[in-house]
This record gives sequence, structure tokens and C-alpha cells, in this order.
Amino acid sequence: MDFRNKVETVLAPLVAELRNRLALLPTLSVLDNYQFRMNIARPDKSNVPDGFMSKWRYVWALLLSNSFLGLKDDLETKLVPIDELVEKIYDLYSIGAVHEPGHIRGSEKEFLTRLGLAIKVRELDVLGFSEQIQDWALARLCPFNNSYFLPTFGLRFEEILTWVNALISTTQTRLDAFVKDFTSIAADMRSLQADFASGHLDVDAVREKASQMGIEERLGRNGRRGENVHIFSVEELQSGIPSPALQALIKQFGIRPGEVGQGFRFPHDENPLEFKTFVVLPDDIFYFLNPANSSRVVAKTFEREILADNRLRDSYLHKRDRTTERWVTQRMKKVFSSAAIYPNYFLERGGHEKDLFVHDGDSAILIECKNSRVRPFKGGGDDLLKFEEDFKNSIQFGYEQALAVKRRILENEETAFFDEKGIPYFSVRRNGIKRFYIYIMCVTIAPRGPLGTDLSYQLKRPEGEPFPLALNLFDLDTICKHFTGAEQFVAYLQAREHLHGRVHTGDELNFAGYFHKYGNLNFEDHTQVADDFSGIFDRKWYKEKGIEVEEPSNPPVCTSITRGGNRVLFEDSTGRKEVIRVPPDLVERASGRPVIRMKGSNRNRPCPCGSGRKLKHCHGVS
Repeated sequence: MDFRNKVETVLAPLVAELRNRLALLPTLSVLDNYQFRMNIARPDKSNVPDGFMSKWRYVWALLLSNSFLGLKDDLETKLVPIDELVEKIYDLYSIGAVHEPGHIRGSEKEFLTRLGLAIKVRELDVLGFSEQIQDWALARLCPFNNSYFLPTFGLRFEEILTWVNALISTTQTRLDAFVKDFTSIAADMRSLQADFASGHLDVDAVREKASQMGIEERLGRNGRRGENVHIFSVEELQSGIPSPALQALIKQFGIRPGEVGQGFRFPHDENPLEFKTFVVLPDDIFYFLNPANSSRVVAKTFEREILADNRLRDSYLHKRDRTTERWVTQRMKKVFSSAAIYPNYFLERGGHEKDLFVHDGDSAILIECKNSRVRPFKGGGDDLLKFEEDFKNSIQFGYEQALAVKRRILENEETAFFDEKGIPYFSVRRNGIKRFYIYIMCVTIAPRGPLGTDLSYQLKRPEGEPFPLALNLFDLDTICKHFTGAEQFVAYLQAREHLHGRVHTGDELNFAGYFHKYGNLNFEDHTQVADDFSGIFDRKWYKEKGIEVEEPSNPPVCTSITRGGNRVLFEDSTGRKEVIRVPPDLVERASGRPVIRMKGSNRNRPCPCGSGRKLKHCHGVS
């Protein structure tokens, strides 16, 4: 039985309970409650669970497998068991990944593959800032206005995106007005409370003054305003576009309660809301679902539709490759303003095209862009094989292409390069570039998590050759925007080469954020760099929007994590210690094996199950 089947067997009763509980709750109230919590989670995410957006989208999808329930209800207490169930469901992926013995004991790659499923269910497929998502969507989808968008919707893609942005803006304006109104009411209520606490007003006087201030009526109006923040009529939704276009867009992006099939059960199933952004409610009203994510949903849906069209697929893939190369070239020009930059060059006439050569002083950066797909982790036994095959066709292939260029430069006094017509393009003298100042970068669209930031797991390279830098398009864009110039970028490449096989993280921006703030990547071996440091770029983004988010003043803290059975010990460099015990029933569910409580020396005895392993390595729990 593969890991996914084990997880599904364990989760099935929990999911059934969650679905049954949701079936009793009013549709709009559940949509509103989680949407409001999403709205107030920006920029402070300290009061929401990790992966909250994916978790609550999962709740919405299960909710929409039921018919519309129109009752109004106060859900504050009823959603507590819903939240607890969701956390238990998602925790089982991580617990299962840790406790599953795997096929090869001690294999990090097997463990990270199982962990890949636990990470996948918590994260959106591609993380990026809204401007990045929209710019990248415009760049790759606008070329298909005449062949897809105008015939299908009667609108160009940029017009559709403008329409989406207008709805986002309307929603934000409504939300701002709701918050401003509530803040005013809350200030008046605090004033009344202060007068009562100080003895200036008695109960009757407080009631009379509250009546004069219209507190009750204002709260009622504010509540109704809050309930309608995400509600649009047909007329409001149309927002200047023709009626036929609106109907086509509603058909594409709308979903009705009850239309999510019963086949959607688990967080690792493809969520239908990945391709929907409106819930179609009775009486021709529409709920705008998670506006902050709508541009990503729209772009992802249109890409899927174009790729499904055999007339357009090959053209789209070719144009996307070229668009990726232009995108990367533009970012490099921002950082290396005085460098010689050569896109689309050839090592020899009739050979394979190389993507980008950056020559800056005595440094050279060889960049290859690869858009090969990366199949998501689904918890099957072949996940690792698929990942390795996808890695071979993208990062490995790009690395070998760039390595051939590096070798040619080092083997000859002068190397000539050609354009696509076979005409001499540029040349490089070996003594003009220092041997150890030739860097290789591989840029992809999809992120690869911990297996992508540490290339020691997958990359085949000649002995003595440094590791390349592999990162996705949006991370490169963020780094190029915030690094101060060529010198800092090259210093990052130098420092980054030495982390593979020693230091781990799931997001390249954690390394980049740390380097940007502290000017080094001096980590001890076996360090796992947490997601705190990618937040450096988040705070910069909010500052650009006029929102000040306080920068942490404390230095980084190194925390050690040790697991023994179901005990997990956390100990950090400040001396703080914490022990967490995973409930034995969760261990049993996740591992699919009954647990045996251990005492003292019996930890090292053979497990009674007959596996041949020690009890502490098999069914034992503390």
C-alpha cells in the first residue's frame, strides 16, 4: 500500500465527519466567516494556521458539495469543531510522513517525497506577489487574443484582467468602508465603557447615551454591510463589459452549491476551486471568492484551456518558452546594468540554442530557462521517479547545456558564439573571466520545494564542479528587484554554491532574504532555514502599498528538533526547551500500525510484530 492509500484510509472517517458537519451549516455564513478571516489575515498572519488559504479553500469545496442552505446563523461556536477537524486532517500528512518507514530505511529522498505531499496540500502551486502573477499572465496570454480570447469571450485577455481588477477594487473599497465604520462604532463603545468604569455614567445613562449615538442601529447596518462585501448582483458584476462576455465568464469561473462532486474528498485531490472564483447563489447573486487569489485562478484556468486545445497547444508552449527567456533577460538587465548580455546564442552553428549569457567584468553567468512540467506529489510510490524524470528534463538538462559552454570557455583562448542564423554573435576570451567566476543558473516556472533548493539530492555533476543556482521565475524577479546590484547578486551566487548538501529550506527566498538582510549565508551544517526570512520581501511589498509592518529586531535563533518515538524535543539557542507529544492514536492512524508503549530498556528490544526492527524504530511510542 503506497503512502497516499494509507493516508486516505486514515482520513476517510475524519473527512466524512467534516462533510456531515458542513452539511448542517448555512452556505453564505460559512463562505463569509472564512473569507473575513482571510481578509484580516493580511498582513498579520500570526492568528491564522499555517497554510490557512489552502485549508479554508478545502472547507469551501466540501461545503459546495452540498445544496445551498439559506439559513442565517451565528457560527462562532459551530466552526470550532470544523477548524479542529481540518487541523487534524492536515496534521496527519506530516505525522504520516515522519512515521512511515518507507522502502529504504533512512532515505532522505524518500522522506522528502512523502513530505512533499504534506507540503503540497498546504500551499498553492505557485507563490508570488499579485503584480508578478498579473505581469506573467499578460506576457504569456495576450498573444492568444485573436485565436482564443476574442472568439470565446469577445474580450481581449487584458480587458478580462482589467474587469477582474475592477471587481477586486470594488471589494476592497467595500471592505475599507466596513472597517472604517466599525472602527468608529468601536471607538464610541469604548468611550461609553470608560465613562461607566470611571463612574461618570451609570447603567441607565450609558443606555440612554448609546441610544442617542445609535449604537444598536449602526451595528446592525455595519453587520449588513459586512455581509455584502463579497456579494455582487448581475449588474454590479458586469462592470462595463458586454452581457454575452459576462455570461461566458460566469460559465467559466462560476460554481453553484452542489456542483462539487462527491468524488472530491481529500486535500490532495485537485480542488475544483482552483479554477473557480464565483459562487453562483440563488436570486442571481454572486459571491466573489477570495479576490486576492482571483488573478492566479484566472490565469491558471486560461492556460489549462489553451493547452487543452490541440490547435493552440504547441504554439502556446513555444511562445511561453520565448516569453520566459525575455522575462529573465529583462530582470538581468536591471541588476547588471553595465554588463554585456546576450540572449539566444549558439555554441556552434546548427547546435542547441542557449538562453542567456551575462558578461560582467571578470564574471560570467550562464542562464538556462526550462519550462518542463513538474508533476505534483500525490503520495504514490512513483512520486520520486516522476520527480527525478522531471528534474532530468529541466534542471539537469539546463545545467549540462550551460556546463558545455563553461568548458568551451575554459578550454580555449577565445570562444566565438553565434546567433540563430549562424552569424558570429560575440566572443569571450578565457583570460577575461576568472575560472571560479563562471556561474550557472537554471530558471523554471514551477517551484520544487526542499528537493529543488538543495540540488545535492538529484543533480549529477562532475567532481569538483560547483552547484548551480536553480530557482523559479517569481523568486528571480523578487531577488532582482531588491538586491542592490551586480556586486550583491554575484556575492549571493558565490555564497549559495556552498549550501547544497549542508543547509536546507523549502523556499529560495529564505536564503535570499537572509542574505539581503545579513550579508552572508554562514549557516552551520544540517541547518533547516525557516520561512521567517522570505517574510523580509513580504514586508517590503506591504511598505510599497503604504502598510508598515514592523521588522523583527531580534537576531535569528537556531532551534534543534529531535524526535524519539512520539516525543518531539525543541531546544533553541536562547535556552528555551519544549516537548511535544504526538497523541498515540494519531501515530497509529498515520502509520497504519498499532502502537506499543515503551518503558526504559525495552525500547531496544525486538518489536513483537516480527519486523526485525527495534521497538523504538517500529511500533513503539513513549
